[in-house]
Amino acid sequence: MNEVCPSHDPTPLVTARDGAQEETDRRSALRVVKTQARPRRLLLCLDGVPFDVVTEAKSRGLFDNFKDPARLLSPFPTLTNVALAQMLCASPPNGYESLYFDREARELRGGVRKYIGRRTPDKVPSSYMDELDYQEPLPFEFLIYVATDAVWRADMQRFRERFLSAPPARDFFGFLKATDGLLHIGGPARLGVALRSLDKLLREIQKECGSETEIVLFSDHGMNLEENRRTHLQSHLRRCGYEFVNHMRRPRGRRRVSSPAFGLCGYAALYCGEETDKAEL
Repeated sequence: MNEVCPSHDPTPLVTARDGAQEETDRRSALRVVKTQARPRRLLLCLDGVPFDVVTEAKSRGLFDNFKDPARLLSPFPTLTNVALAQMLCASPPNGYESLYFDREARELRGGVRKYIGRRTPDKVPSSYMDELDYQEPLPFEFLIYVATDAVWRADMQRFRERFLSAPPARDFFGFLKATDGLLHIGGPARLGVALRSLDKLLREIQKECGSETEIVLFSDHGMNLEENRRTHLQSHLRRCGYEFVNHMRRPRGRRRVSSPAFGLCGYAALYCGEETDKAEL
């Protein structure tokens, strides 16, 4: 999804810092706006909002001061940190999800501990987060799937306060993650209600800032709105003689498999031990 308030400036939204050599080491950097060069930009990413949902919202009169939505391609399997790291030329995450298999250490690493406590450097999955002027507090990342409405309202209020207090001579990069939880838990109808409140907030910001601020609204990925059907993959493989393990540092007689199941529900990754025939698996 990509919506832009009208502007004729063709310059990119983000640029790499000077001196970056390797593609994977580049960091996206928001530029200080030069006087009269172009409007200040508010870059606002909405987590997991599909193109069709925004198109339907716009048909109901929401975001009517934005251009028509445009499609963006996102990686598959769909996941925020992988998508934004690629989009913003930032460092790749250690693994696809918070729980991942480390090929060098030959073991599962990460997990739910990433969401506990403060957002310390070891809990930052990619360098794109260094460029964010606003993102929700770390506990909100899982609380949005528990206290959905309360977290969304708090997220909106925090973002509004942070943006309006930011220096007006610099672009602002915000990331609202609660939209993903709203769609997962409440479906398109519940997200539609939230988009109405977002539309109202953006109108207030435009009224407050006037033509001196341009708003770019986009999403990191979409979402499959079809009903999922559960597959008991691990149970099936165990019946076929495979052993699920957390590490593969020592050889064993049985055929070993590791599967970092964490949050993705339309995809599964399987890592094999040396004694396991990958083609057979």
